[in-house]
Amino acid sequence: MQKFSFAAAYRYTAANSLAAPFGAARLGAAGLVAVGLVTPAVASSQPAAVTGRAASDDIVVTAKLTPRALSQVGQSVTIVDEATIVARQATDVIDIIRTVPGLSVDRNGGMGTTAGVSIRGAESDQTVVLIDGVKLNDPASPGSGFNFGPLVAGNVARVEVVRGAQSVLYGSQAIGGVVNLITREPTQQPGGLARVEHGARDTSQLTGNLASRLGPVAASIGATFLRTDGISAFNRTRGGAEKDGFENLGLNGKVRAALTDGAFLDLRGFYADSTVDVDGFTGNGFGDTEQVSYREDLVAYRPPRCR
Repeated sequence: MQKFSFAAAYRYTAANSLAAPFGAARLGAAGLVAVGLVTPAVASSQPAAVTGRAASDDIVVTAKLTPRALSQVGQSVTIVDEATIVARQATDVIDIIRTVPGLSVDRNGGMGTTAGVSIRGAESDQTVVLIDGVKLNDPASPGSGFNFGPLVAGNVARVEVVRGAQSVLYGSQAIGGVVNLITREPTQQPGGLARVEHGARDTSQLTGNLASRLGPVAASIGATFLRTDGISAFNRTRGGAEKDGFENLGLNGKVRAALTDGAFLDLRGFYADSTVDVDGFTGNGFGDTEQVSYREDLVAYRPPRCR
């Protein structure tokens, strides 16, 4: 089955006048229809890292907890920037990071089902996952591992993957490495992004983000919604017929306010609510069931910082 995809963007100058549009069209074996609105205020300034390699002057935060040029850190780091994410037309985070060297992904079904990420052969529960620097690993889950399954790409604009033990900075769990998901940053000028996608299996995704600055306060707020009829995780040749649908609503926000000449307040928040149909064991063994898995994530961060 072939599908046609189209992406278009418009650029705004500082005076908010409309510049010339640019776009690209692609015909593939599977896909979606997408229309986007992007301003340079939310576009990443980093070069693409399609091959998993980055320039030595790229700035990374995850490796040392402070902004450092890549040439000044000794760890093995891969950067996936916004240009690469857009080019891949990634739907979920797994699609963004599955090509990172030294990283492997395990998933037990279609979109939204349980998925783990291992780095350099370590267990999946030995990978620390951050979003905007806030730890997502659930201490109540077995081994405190993180389930990547319901995590959609949405407003993720950059991913930094640090391979190798990072326990000094991130605790004893960071044996394999660290995955840091970074959403769109606040901007000096008003800017926004809107994207609508629809494709096979009645899959639809809506993504939006607004960013601006007003006096001493800068903010970036985004939302994403994804739903799909999905596929049956149970083999069709063995009787699997029921589709395992998936639905996700995500919200993210960053607010930075200058308090004094020497300090500012940094607020960050992330919320996700997802539902996915799952197959399981019945009286006749493993097969289609009406079981549904619910998941809700809420993380927030409010540290006062000095410049």
